Amino acid sequence: MSYKPAVPVPVEEQPILEKLIGIRQRLAVLKRDRTKYIDKNDVFNLYNQLVEQLELIDKRRSSDNIRNIVDTQLEDCLHLLSLFYLAIGRNNDLPAFFVQLGTVRRLLEYSLEGACYTQNDLKPLKERLERIRAAVLEGAQKEDASPVVIKYIRNKLEQCDKNYSEAQSNISKIAPELTSIQSRLVSIRRQIDGFAVRPTSDGEFIDHLMKQLKEIEEMRDPDGKFVDDQSRPLQGQELCNGILEECFSFLEDAKSKQGLTDEMKSSPKFQQIYSRLDELLSKLKHLTLTHRWTLRETDLYVYRASLAEIDSMRIDGQFLDENGNAPAGQRILLYLLRRCYAYIYQLLSASEPVSEELMAVHNQLRTVKRCLLEVQRSGGIYSERDLYPYQMKLASLEKLRVNGYFLASDNSVPEGQELVNSLLTQCHQLIEELRDERHQHDIEEDEAITKSSESG
Repeated sequence: MSYKPAVPVPVEEQPILEKLIGIRQRLAVLKRDRTKYIDKNDVFNLYNQLVEQLELIDKRRSSDNIRNIVDTQLEDCLHLLSLFYLAIGRNNDLPAFFVQLGTVRRLLEYSLEGACYTQNDLKPLKERLERIRAAVLEGAQKEDASPVVIKYIRNKLEQCDKNYSEAQSNISKIAPELTSIQSRLVSIRRQIDGFAVRPTSDGEFIDHLMKQLKEIEEMRDPDGKFVDDQSRPLQGQELCNGILEECFSFLEDAKSKQGLTDEMKSSPKFQQIYSRLDELLSKLKHLTLTHRWTLRETDLYVYRASLAEIDSMRIDGQFLDENGNAPAGQRILLYLLRRCYAYIYQLLSASEPVSEELMAVHNQLRTVKRCLLEVQRSGGIYSERDLYPYQMKLASLEKLRVNGYFLASDNSVPEGQELVNSLLTQCHQLIEELRDERHQHDIEEDEAITKSSESG
């Protein structure tokens, strides 16, 4: 990320900035209120206000306008609002894609910057972009679609496509014979980075990685090149050699532990940045284990905002110390940034199109289904009694429905009915399958006993 000096806000955009700040404050109040479920009408109202400001910005600017704090405030509002749409279960509405596109773009930028990624890293991002593109095409056909929102999302898609194409182009230059080597090197480098942020040391692990690196190094010819069967240099070896040399260097640094080089350790600023990133990574990693029961999607805003703040400290891609110098070895900070965004992407991808008012029922049904599948995998039931707990749980959940709908506290119909009712049906089907399997097993046992007695 390149540093750009602050650009003053034009006089005509001052009212827009004030409106955006007001919307941002109301979104923040709505996010902090955990005493009640999010009212979708509040979300829709704030979205309409944001669209008005987006239209004003679009009308007053040409394509060559320089970004200022108005753009920053707008994107801040759109990303937070996007998380609200996920929280109320409107995952397929266009506003829900704002934060997803922003996260995909960050991951692509970090991949290009670190030059350490594989085709497998790009594939899920490409699939996500294609799903968003299809949703935009569908959303553009709706009567209430906002042209300025469609334009905004398409511009963001175009930026992501550009980064993806560049990343894909770099990968496509690697000769097929080098693909597996490049994948191994990327894996080793990530293991080294991960090792560097561990709290404990492991000499055997370092030796294991060093052995793998030397094995790859020995695949080169005497001139240090990866060659084919005719001893011709393979395309893409510059990238592989670069990663290989970095891995040797990184491994030496990793032996010192604490993640930072000696020069960076002497800087309180770098220690603080490292500690913040390490703490964010730990919290996000924990969320991936507990999110189904504890996460409201809007909670991710705090993590995203913290990462954006840290990232904004970089000048031309480098963090500077107190004296304005950029110490070497900053790759560990880029690694932590990328890992944090990867966890945010994972949590966004795991978001179900279910309103938080229905999430408790949804999670309980998922648990029942998982238990029934496990019973089925482990050999089925011994008797009908084994099914009673599951039947009672399903019956208690079914009693919550009114005319086939799970209602909110204000008797409105929250998003996610189809998904929740589908889970309920699947659970009943599994119970029937287990019952049929038990019945069939009993018939086979009776037939075996009859044949045994007749032969006797």
